Amino acid sequence: MDNVLGNILKQWNKHHTIYMLNVNLPCEILKKEFFSGIVMWDCKDEEVILIPCGLFLAGDNSMQAKECSHAGLNCNYFCRTCDVSGTKEYKASEEGYNSIFKINMHLDMPTKTLHIILLGVVKYFWGQSVFLLEKEKLLHIFQSCLKSVNKDRLNIPSLNADYICHYKGNLIGKHFKSLAQVMPFLTVVNGWSVIGELVTLVWYTTIPDTDEYLVSLHYQSVKRLSQMIKDFLNITVQCAPSILISKPKFHFLIYLLAFICHFGPAIIFSTKRYESLNHVF
Repeated sequence: MDNVLGNILKQWNKHHTIYMLNVNLPCEILKKEFFSGIVMWDCKDEEVILIPCGLFLAGDNSMQAKECSHAGLNCNYFCRTCDVSGTKEYKASEEGYNSIFKINMHLDMPTKTLHIILLGVVKYFWGQSVFLLEKEKLLHIFQSCLKSVNKDRLNIPSLNADYICHYKGNLIGKHFKSLAQVMPFLTVVNGWSVIGELVTLVWYTTIPDTDEYLVSLHYQSVKRLSQMIKDFLNITVQCAPSILISKPKFHFLIYLLAFICHFGPAIIFSTKRYESLNHVF
């Protein structure tokens, strides 16, 4: 579910759109804009009536907050899944601090990978990296290094270094996904190395063994996802400790494990395929 504007002039005629997909279909079919349907018949040569049951509700943070009757990321209780945070007095107390580690999860609204990872934590690290580069007047050197990166076997359509550095404050999801794959080789900050592995793990299209993917020490020569999230949060604390408090999306990362275990690969509950159809309206 998402809200879109009804014309090009961006007037206040916002309306909601709802897209539904059969999540049992292979990822190759889910990516298609349309697919020819199959007529089903029962043993008496009569059409079959299928009654679908909802598995989960995908959407961005603001849309999911509305569905949960939640005030959003700027309220005292910013997480719609647990009771983390609270009033300033409560958070300063011993009871408030201990409540962070008591999580009561609801497995019905999975974390959106586009906004939480690419447009969330990756975007924050990009902003921190650009700040350090501009402070040391090294942005032009970084731009030259980015041009020279070998893009063979990377899952990116293109890597326009001039565009990325010129419009560094207005990048979108595809730019951050590309940067996450090449930044570890440029060694701007230590966190990019972990981000590169984290993005690779989250965007798996198929998971033959969920238990092995989530908890085993090694899965196809990479660290387990749970340990990767812990490593990323630890490095984030070293780079910018206050960002864990000021940016709730870091907190949402801890729920990825439960949602992947419940629904399958994170790409299944990604809303990117739905948003590509919003231009129709």
